[in-house]
Amino acid sequence: MRPMWTSAWLFVVALVLALVPMTANAAPLPAPTLLTPTAGATVDQPLFSWDPVAEAAYYEIEVALDDQFVTVTDPRLPTDPVGVAQPRPVYGTTYVPTFSYAAKTHYWHVRAVGTDGARGEWSASETFTRRWTNLDEATGVQADEPASRVENVRLLTGGSTPALNDIAITWDPVPGAAYYQLQLTPTNSPDETITCTTPHTVVAPAYENAYVRRDALDPCDGIMSPIRAWTDATAWSEPAPDQIAIESTDGRTGDLVYVRFMDATGESQIVAPFAAEIESAGGDPRTFTIAGSAPTDPEAIAQFFVVRFPIEAHKGYSVRVRAVDATVEPDYPAIGTTPVYGMWSDERREPGEAAPGMLVFTPTDPIAGSGSLFDPVVPRNLTGIDSDVPVLSWEPADGAVAYRVVIALDRDFTNRVAEYRTRGAVFVPPETYDDNGPAGTYYWFAMPCRYDPLDPSQSEVKCRLADSAAINDLRYVGRFSKRSEPVLDLTATTFDDDQNVLLRWGDALTSARAVYPASTPGGVKNYQIQFTTGTWARSANVETDNLAYSTAVAPLYPGEYRWRVRPLDGQTKPLAWASGPDFTISEPQEPSPSPTSPTPEPSTTSPTPQPSTTSPTPQPSTTSPTPIAPGIPGTSPTPTQPAPVYQAPAADEGAAEDIAPDPPGKPRVTKVTKRKLRVHWRASEELGEPVSAYLVYRSTNGASFKRVRSTTSQTTRIKVKRGRTYWFYVVADSEAGRSGQSRTTRFRMPR
Repeated sequence: MRPMWTSAWLFVVALVLALVPMTANAAPLPAPTLLTPTAGATVDQPLFSWDPVAEAAYYEIEVALDDQFVTVTDPRLPTDPVGVAQPRPVYGTTYVPTFSYAAKTHYWHVRAVGTDGARGEWSASETFTRRWTNLDEATGVQADEPASRVENVRLLTGGSTPALNDIAITWDPVPGAAYYQLQLTPTNSPDETITCTTPHTVVAPAYENAYVRRDALDPCDGIMSPIRAWTDATAWSEPAPDQIAIESTDGRTGDLVYVRFMDATGESQIVAPFAAEIESAGGDPRTFTIAGSAPTDPEAIAQFFVVRFPIEAHKGYSVRVRAVDATVEPDYPAIGTTPVYGMWSDERREPGEAAPGMLVFTPTDPIAGSGSLFDPVVPRNLTGIDSDVPVLSWEPADGAVAYRVVIALDRDFTNRVAEYRTRGAVFVPPETYDDNGPAGTYYWFAMPCRYDPLDPSQSEVKCRLADSAAINDLRYVGRFSKRSEPVLDLTATTFDDDQNVLLRWGDALTSARAVYPASTPGGVKNYQIQFTTGTWARSANVETDNLAYSTAVAPLYPGEYRWRVRPLDGQTKPLAWASGPDFTISEPQEPSPSPTSPTPEPSTTSPTPQPSTTSPTPQPSTTSPTPIAPGIPGTSPTPTQPAPVYQAPAADEGAAEDIAPDPPGKPRVTKVTKRKLRVHWRASEELGEPVSAYLVYRSTNGASFKRVRSTTSQTTRIKVKRGRTYWFYVVADSEAGRSGQSRTTRFRMPR
């Protein structure tokens, strides 16, 4: 039976339907008016700003590569659904991201969020184009003629016919670059291009590198070597007849290698050197495979070197360089591009511009020099002042085919940090060096090397002079200082009724050149900021690619704050601190949002580091408190490590002391007899107290380790069983405590 609708029922239904939209259709918050960047602007580092909206608790901003905001370029937040990037919350009207955008055109818009969590209308979208500029403008400055091309690539000595042992390539620095890529191509073999990476603006490559603190980014090793030195293989096997598998991290498929086998003592050659092309490479542990006949003795030691093309006299070469911006991770999740690359030095910058040419040079025969093969070389400059990029040079020795360079923290060379071999009489370390306390001094000497006179094939280079010959004679020991300059032009501007602050500073290159106009410091990867109301040990820490930071992303509690900033160089090593003007965060004028309102978590790109006992560089955590309240009693900020004292402290901060050494290098393990292994490692860098002993730990299962040796040397022999697998790591001990453990090495002892 159909229901009977009376006029009374119809009136009730109509009243209910009329009341529902009155609640659901409450007027949303209006769209904000966008201010900067202005429509269609070209910027290096965007500063987003907009007019405030009444009754807004916070705002949400979204940046994408399309006007439909499908390809969002901001990193995801921890609260975002998997695979979906939500708009980024901003607790103010000024926003500076901590990361760099891709060199593309971007769309952006903003909306307000009320205290009840209701989202307002999106603003109309605007566009800006991010391009890297040669002049490092402050954040938010719009550029007229942007470009990122490296300029003025040239030989350090000028001309185009350098002596073979006097080759050094340099170029003008690009502000904002983290490091540079250099391509070297033989004129008659254009397919044999080698690309290497450096944090410097000068390259004089070594052919063997050993630096105990970090590895070079991607050194140009091999292109200056007279002959590659032999390397012991970790292990080898014969997977098939006339096939040899050699365990090593060196070598790629297609590389040419020379291989030989020595007897178990490593003294006598039992298989003469032969050349082979690597057929395959990979696996864990990494192994490369070649064709060849293995010796019948399973105790034989395999030695090899990878053949690169060396620079030779009377052959032509061309060079081009580009700058690289190594951005803070994770960046551009939707498009997967990191880092940002600048233009090659031979590329056109703007339409209609003539393309610059490459640097082309042809080396001549090496300079004989007046030095002797039987004495250390004499430095051309015994003292380098403020040598942020040390260029070491010396008088060549007649007959020398290479030189061994040793660098230390002290005049007695007991705290050595590096050792290299180089073919030239001019050399630039391929890594960035640390600021070394108030004195900031490193010491160095170089020894001539020659071919082994007992080796008719000239397959080895010998450097046999005793170190004491240089150390005990002032004529042979040079020194250089490594002292970075604090950045300049620090400002703090408050916004939103003094609820937020915009911090700005100048770039590292400008500050260095203000002291020394010809300075070309290594690249800067990003900047670290600390702010606190108390001690620096309780400071909040943020890292950013930009020359500005807005606290609107992670609000601060009310209080009086001091802050400082320092660059992290191209290899993420901290440089000198610079202190900015104090600022005040005021009490909020309006009540805080309701506890039931959805308050987004701050971005993972504004991390607070966790304590570390082994490294002076704070490590980022995955979350950041909101609001941040460093140094205020009764709050619980994320713990941070005390400010490092090893990095060029100010005059009133004292010098480094009571610092434990860094971890030793990853041990290398080689078999020396049927039942003994040799374990050797790179020395720890001694930042304060010297190493008193190295402790060697061994495991038979990779999980449970036991100390098996204590030694003051960097090598030891350990008795083992045949056919067993072992794991090793090393720890450095000192009066200030023990270092962290080195990386672990796995080795299987053949039967």
